[in-house]
Amino acid sequence: MNHKIVCFAAMSLWAFAACKKSNNTTVPVSGPAAKGLFINATLNEDSLRVNINDTLQSSVGNLLFLSNGGYKNVRDGSKVKVDFIVPKTNGTIASTTQSIIKNNYYSFFAVGEGTVANPPSIVFVADDMTAPGAGKAKIRFANLSVEPGFTMTAVIDNASSGIQKLDSNLTYKTVTPFISIAAGTYNVTMGDPGSLKSVTLANQSILSGKIYTYVFTGKNGATGNAAFSLKVLEHK
Repeated sequence: MNHKIVCFAAMSLWAFAACKKSNNTTVPVSGPAAKGLFINATLNEDSLRVNINDTLQSSVGNLLFLSNGGYKNVRDGSKVKVDFIVPKTNGTIASTTQSIIKNNYYSFFAVGEGTVANPPSIVFVADDMTAPGAGKAKIRFANLSVEPGFTMTAVIDNASSGIQKLDSNLTYKTVTPFISIAAGTYNVTMGDPGSLKSVTLANQSILSGKIYTYVFTGKNGATGNAAFSLKVLEHK
């Protein structure tokens, strides 16, 4: 009798496991399948780490403010949970669940300043990593400034092509699509036409075949990481 009970229990557990597996169709497949770029653009956290599906990603390491560690492997699936956490406490400051497609590229920006008005959150975008044409580069712009009412404009200029307005009316948490431009040396400016607050990065070497994101962060009158800042991230 005891032998029959044990056999029945074993078969029940096997059946339960099989049913559980078949129902969990949204769980990511094993092994890396996509690429993710993780950027700490929060004004109040000097360092962040990343959990994916509640597992710490050692390959990402500590994300200093606007640092760029390059793309990392991310498992694909229809419900992939990404958390930005504070290393000292392991507390989650922002979380998102996204559909991640095999062989595609994505950027995850942690943004905000830890206030009621601007709590931490995640800006998630798919990245078109198609190579630029011959003699071309690709650039895009991200307005991650928490300054209320800012609508950013992005302008580039150089001696050969003059001033080119590439994007405008970029509200908070907007990341533009990539734009193809001729490789060269440019001055890159992002700013708010209404307040005349802007930052320029002079003599930027935009190289043929490369892909860049220009990120504007900060707030008016702040200092340190929270001051207005424009930084370029090279996608690699």
